[in-house]
Amino acid sequence: RLRGFPYETGDGRFRAEVSLTDAVINYSPDWPRLQGASGTVIFDRVSLSSVQNKGSVGGVPFEDIEIRVANLVHDAELDVAATGNVQLGRLLNFLRQSPVAALLGPVLETVIGSGDVTTGINLRMPIASRRDYRLAGSFGLDRATLGFKNVDFGLTELQGTVRLDSNRLLTDELAGRFLDEPVSIALRAGLVDEPELIQVAEIQGATPPAKLAAAFSLPYGEQLDGSLAWNATVQIPARNKGRAVSIQVTSDLEGLVSNIAAPLTKLAGEREALDLEVRLPERGLLQVDGKVDRGISWALQFVPGNSGAGWRLERGALRSGPSRASLPAEPGLEIGGTFATLRFEDWFPGRG
Repeated sequence: RLRGFPYETGDGRFRAEVSLTDAVINYSPDWPRLQGASGTVIFDRVSLSSVQNKGSVGGVPFEDIEIRVANLVHDAELDVAATGNVQLGRLLNFLRQSPVAALLGPVLETVIGSGDVTTGINLRMPIASRRDYRLAGSFGLDRATLGFKNVDFGLTELQGTVRLDSNRLLTDELAGRFLDEPVSIALRAGLVDEPELIQVAEIQGATPPAKLAAAFSLPYGEQLDGSLAWNATVQIPARNKGRAVSIQVTSDLEGLVSNIAAPLTKLAGEREALDLEVRLPERGLLQVDGKVDRGISWALQFVPGNSGAGWRLERGALRSGPSRASLPAEPGLEIGGTFATLRFEDWFPGRG
């Protein structure tokens, strides 16, 4: 009998199985479509489910994921659970096509990655209010690589599990390497007193300073020795805050040895606070500002190298004294301030 269809209360029976072949399903305008979908969809009274299926979503292939709507009549909610191995690059591309991109802002467009990711993800989306979705997941990284477009160095050999909770990436500790030296990484959401930040990464490591100089094509790298222990905080602003991604770096410089001419000479074991900020204001620009306790500050701007690889110093300033260095208006290097000792022939031998 048709009275009571679809028999939500159990006073009848309704069941239908629908087979799909190479279907395209647009389940929400804010999320990437299901492409090449094949499998079986079961309607059982007021529920919908599918556990035998395959296809791709946002370039990520899937097979036999769990898709369910427990009640199509009342408070309908799409529930999707999937597990599997995914390439990190494909996973990042999926996130760029999802509402997560609106939260993380332009930084997601500049991030690149590779390597295997063991993925478990759960999406719950109210059919009548699709923007009130809840997305959670875990991503096991196995020797993955993560970095920025047009930046030759990044994080490599990443090992550990990253959790996705309410559009925030979290982890207690992730192991990896930067410039082939070990680092530890923790991810967290922006705190209450950090309203402009959507995501924060805290990184600790120790790097030979000559490697850092080579990475940024800085002069005098051959006159640096020792090991530079540092702490970095990567600050990712929300899309609507109008801020650039920045990296705050601090160090006590204890292990650094500098044979650069005065006033930048330094012996091992001497402690001196370093505060440094790296900014990516736009594609193809990298800015580095910093200072040390002895009253020396600098402001540097780098552009891609002539061959398209690496970075080259395009303009900068070095200053001694209470006033902080700022970027000059024209390309080149400016040196200014009050120096107790500064011998031109020591900095530029053979040009005196």
